[in-house]
Amino acid sequence: MTRTRYTAKRGVTAGSACAMMFHTTVMRRLPYAARFSRHRRGMALCLTLGLAGLPICLPAAKVTLRAVEASTNTRSAQLAKSVDGIEAGLEGWAVPGQTDRVHSAVFACETVQPAGRLRIWLSFLSGHTDSAFRAFSLSITRDATPSLSGRWERVAPTWYNSTEGEIIRDDGRLQVTGVLQTPVYLVETPLIPPGVTGMRLDVYPGQGVAGEAVLTEIRVERKEVSTTNIALGCPVISSHPLGSGQRPEHLVDGLSGTMAHPPAPDLGNTFYFQLDLRRVARLDHICLRNRADGRATERLSKVLLQLYDQLPEPGVEPVWTALHRPDGSYPEPGQTDVVRAVAGKGEFRGRYLRLSSQSPVAFSPQLAEVEVYESLVSPGVDVTAGNDKLPPGSSFDIPAGAPWLSFVIKNPTLPGNLILGRRWRIAGVSNEWLPVPNSGVVESRALPPGKYLFQASLRHTDLEWNDIELSVPLMVPLPLWQRPLVRVLALLLSVALASLVAWRIARRRMATKVAELEQRQELDNERARIARDMHDVVGSRLTQLMVMHEIFAAEHPLPGDAGQKLQQLGDTARAAISELDEAVWAVNPRNDTLPSLANYLCHIASEYLAPLGITFRQDVPAEWPEIPVASHHRHELLLAFKEALQNVAKHAQASQVTIILRYHEPDFLVRLADNGRGLPEMQTGAGKDGLQNMTSRLAAIGGNCRVQSRPEGGTMVTLQVPLHHP
Repeated sequence: MTRTRYTAKRGVTAGSACAMMFHTTVMRRLPYAARFSRHRRGMALCLTLGLAGLPICLPAAKVTLRAVEASTNTRSAQLAKSVDGIEAGLEGWAVPGQTDRVHSAVFACETVQPAGRLRIWLSFLSGHTDSAFRAFSLSITRDATPSLSGRWERVAPTWYNSTEGEIIRDDGRLQVTGVLQTPVYLVETPLIPPGVTGMRLDVYPGQGVAGEAVLTEIRVERKEVSTTNIALGCPVISSHPLGSGQRPEHLVDGLSGTMAHPPAPDLGNTFYFQLDLRRVARLDHICLRNRADGRATERLSKVLLQLYDQLPEPGVEPVWTALHRPDGSYPEPGQTDVVRAVAGKGEFRGRYLRLSSQSPVAFSPQLAEVEVYESLVSPGVDVTAGNDKLPPGSSFDIPAGAPWLSFVIKNPTLPGNLILGRRWRIAGVSNEWLPVPNSGVVESRALPPGKYLFQASLRHTDLEWNDIELSVPLMVPLPLWQRPLVRVLALLLSVALASLVAWRIARRRMATKVAELEQRQELDNERARIARDMHDVVGSRLTQLMVMHEIFAAEHPLPGDAGQKLQQLGDTARAAISELDEAVWAVNPRNDTLPSLANYLCHIASEYLAPLGITFRQDVPAEWPEIPVASHHRHELLLAFKEALQNVAKHAQASQVTIILRYHEPDFLVRLADNGRGLPEMQTGAGKDGLQNMTSRLAAIGGNCRVQSRPEGGTMVTLQVPLHHP
């Protein structure tokens, strides 16, 4: 026989254990009158046992029973009294005290019961000593019509207590010892699978009761289990029959005080436990709990876990396999090992979980509890930006400039509307997880433009966080004025406006330039006309005058002074024609080029020096760039050049003159080098104004004049004129 052991574990609070101990050690030792009055006794039990309730269970729901039949001679009316809701009655199901057989009573549930734990109260006839059952058991059925001849499954109670005496369990049967006057028994079953339709109460012989034991009331409540452990209460089988007091379902009864192991020490890996999760599920983790009493804890090592998506039969391969603690280590007493997908190979899903051991330790594997947790992910999140709720979707575009964000994290639909712990974070802002209140609403400040990931994960009832998380992309766009397309459009618009302004300015400049060109063309045309008229009219008249003078002088020679004066008149006419040619050359726009200027200077020098018997040499490039030269510049340079030629003729006493012409952008250089006597000591005074005139003329057009003696003898005159051209 095994006595009840109160052991605190995960899922059982310290208050639960304290309440159990208080009721069994204190309440039973008080005199009956000092405990509770008869009509308050049930209330006290409810209060005491409510403190001892497991947190994975929701508030209890009453199960309405209907009396069906009994194996004793009890009348139906008497049997019905045991479910009439009156605890302190005088009638009910009566069982003879002196009996040699098992007596049974069947009660049907008014509605088919879903999964949950059953809490059962048994009240007996008050005021009579030994009027309660001394040995009994409970069974359930899923038959449509419960009956004594139906199919029944005995229930191994996981928790039990009594207001009097002491209850002990012997292989599923409960026995009560001690003095019993008016006891109330409380029995709690392990998790009952769905589909229960009725209960059967079996009373065993050997009670030692002289009279009858009368059950005045049986009351049942169902507590729906609220947990994410899908293995709790699921069917379990073992490859070999277990030893006395052990059942395969001890692995999924939610109690750490029960355990199971192979019946023989040498079965090795031929022995296994197999859990049926009732459906193929994608898993998050599996928990393996070691026995809590510290005995033979080394039997939980090298555990082979295999998941199958169909019933394991020869030829069926597991979809996931893992060897847990392959090094031979084992968890501490009562400790739970968490096994996740990364510990094995394959896809972490399946319906059937098979556990065996490759450990050489005898009686392996030994487990107190196996918990299986399905992968749970929040079904979604609702997002509110500012005061605007965004339409649902798998991703969210956050409006630019939203002052704050609100997220409502949805909870998956679980049995009993269980609310799981949740946490959240926004990847890209912070990697720190933040807790979620029970309302599921969290808020965040406004996010800068960019891409983010809102993440939320759920915490199972064993306080382990689910591996897979809810991940929802968030996109916060740039403000309108910062968006690349808008910037490109703004740039294009700016370029278009700038181009328009530039086009207008260029058009205006072009119009001005065209007007200037037209004006210049008109001026050039006028200059050409003047040059043509001067050449054709004035030149022809002067030429005619010179010819007439020569004819007159030849036909009528004049003596003395008259002849000399007539000769001077002819020379003056020739000089006037020469100067007229120079003026026409300067005025004519066709000569406004550098090649024309260079050629004309050479021509002037040759005509001026040849009659004087001075040898003329020229150092001139073969080709000149077509650079325009303003008529004013040509005229001033020409006059300064002639002044230099006159100085050579008058003062240098030279026999040879070399003219050197060069163009070094932007300056046009004219050098006259003679082999005369050089510069005089005094370059100023009467008759020496030529140098001053040359300097003044060239300075007026931005040029300069330099006169210097040559080392080999003679004089070098350099005329420099800048030529500005478009």
